[in-house]
Amino acid sequence: MSFESAIGCELLVETAEGIPAPKEIEGKGTIIRRALRVGLYNETECNLIFNCAMITAEKKADNASSWSFSSAENPVLFRSTAVDNLTANIKNYKFIFELVVFVKHENKNKEIETRQYSCGWAEAPLEFATRSALQKLDLQGGSPFTKLGI
Repeated sequence: MSFESAIGCELLVETAEGIPAPKEIEGKGTIIRRALRVGLYNETECNLIFNCAMITAEKKADNASSWSFSSAENPVLFRSTAVDNLTANIKNYKFIFELVVFVKHENKNKEIETRQYSCGWAEAPLEFATRSALQKLDLQGGSPFTKLGI
């Protein structure tokens, strides 16, 4: 069995703009962290393969709806072997990029806890990994199962 790369690429995420803050957090806590989750989604099977990677983000000083990403965690390296069988059905797979905030707040029992809220997501075809190009992705609401415009 061969474990040579069938698909491989570096995903360098530079900025995200126009990111809305989730309405659920207004007045309920403090954002303590921002991050971008990168995963795969099989569109045919409606199967989400998440937490492949997470990149820490910082809001830009002059604009809270714009984020920049940590160079220490960038680029994300993506590698698939023949065992994964992604190349045979490459058109069925998409990269999913989810923008997330971590919010610290006090619960009903006066205990401090941290919750995660999605601020939006974007997608790119897995075929994107087979070519070198700069991509600008549209931010969406909802989920890959039910897409909502932002």
